[in-house]
Amino acid sequence: MFYGWINVVVAGIGHMTSVSALVFFTFGVFLAPLQQEFGWSRTAISAALIAAVCATLIMQPLAGYWSDRIGPKRIVLASIVGFNIVFASMYFLTPSIWHLYLMFALLTTTGAGTSPITYCKVITEWFTERRGLALCLSLLGVGLGASFAPVLANTLIEQFGWRMAYVGLAAIGVTLSFPLVALFLVNAPRDLGVQPYGHDRQLQAMPANYGLGAAEARRTTNFWVLIVVFLLAGVSLNGTTLHMVPMLIDSGISAQTAAMTAGLLGVSLMVGRIIAGLCLDRFFGPHVALVFMTLPIIGLGIFLGDGTGVLVYVAAISIGLALGAEIDIVAYFVGRYFGIRAYSQIYGFIFAAFSVGTAAGPIIMGVVYDTTGSYQGAQIAFIAVLLLCCFMLTRLSDYPEWGLRDDQPLTAAKA
Repeated sequence: MFYGWINVVVAGIGHMTSVSALVFFTFGVFLAPLQQEFGWSRTAISAALIAAVCATLIMQPLAGYWSDRIGPKRIVLASIVGFNIVFASMYFLTPSIWHLYLMFALLTTTGAGTSPITYCKVITEWFTERRGLALCLSLLGVGLGASFAPVLANTLIEQFGWRMAYVGLAAIGVTLSFPLVALFLVNAPRDLGVQPYGHDRQLQAMPANYGLGAAEARRTTNFWVLIVVFLLAGVSLNGTTLHMVPMLIDSGISAQTAAMTAGLLGVSLMVGRIIAGLCLDRFFGPHVALVFMTLPIIGLGIFLGDGTGVLVYVAAISIGLALGAEIDIVAYFVGRYFGIRAYSQIYGFIFAAFSVGTAAGPIIMGVVYDTTGSYQGAQIAFIAVLLLCCFMLTRLSDYPEWGLRDDQPLTAAKA
């Protein structure tokens, strides 16, 4: 069996126990116990996410830089240990709300290396062909983590209290991921003396770190198109997703139906991830991204038109498919447009922009609702934003044709 598939499995488990899965997807489970313990308002507790995003803006590119310099594996291992130590130390949380904000900033600071910027670099190194499929299979771990982490956190809280629940989640996270990464994750095929999957025999002289540096990438149009597209996509898709249940209830749909619709969105997210990976291996990436960016426009249009019955499920599925595809598409585009040399750092910039959008979207939805008493203004704005994203995707160039120059490193024929 090709060893790259072992890396896919390890990366999937790493994503399943990452800072995103264990911290952000369990955030709502800890909200009520923290409110009851310290008397903080839910708004004040939710503001901890702002501290986390601010730290992400700095740490994702920085972790990416070191991942490119010394290899992803060292960064992942250090991040697993540091993040879970900080996570377990939530046991000592005090009544000061600023202590909570500091802890969330430290969680994303120490956990930056457990994000896709490191694991996806490994997968991109190992696969020339079937890269889209390999990336999507590893990123399914995020969805699996989102499924099991809240249930596990709730069980631990009920059995041992919220303080020990943090310790338990940290212990499980480090126990699952650290040994597997330490023993089995291999940064690149050359470390085992083999070629990437689908490697072209005519390119055996290809340098190990082909592609653009981070500064070179920032001078290209493609880089800024991807920054803007995935920032705006994060705003619209995550803003809609986190407010979907109350939005449906406000439109006259029963709470049970609204919950079922939200569950359907979660399933379609994982399906969208697989479909996107398969399509990226067969079709031009910007065309695939354009299709997936069009789907939530249809879904938001249904919600805006007071869709009922089966149309509600169609809307949720369309948004879930797009939400599942977007991280796969980012990981794939970074490798195709910018190469391997500064993969993690470039991905770190784009992932940081996406994280800002992810945090801003729900806040925008809440502000619009509190101001107008309706989500319709935000829905219309999100449709306009997604239409802009579709237009900007058409501005992406063809993939660069990487080729060797005389006694010079590999550079892009097109930038």
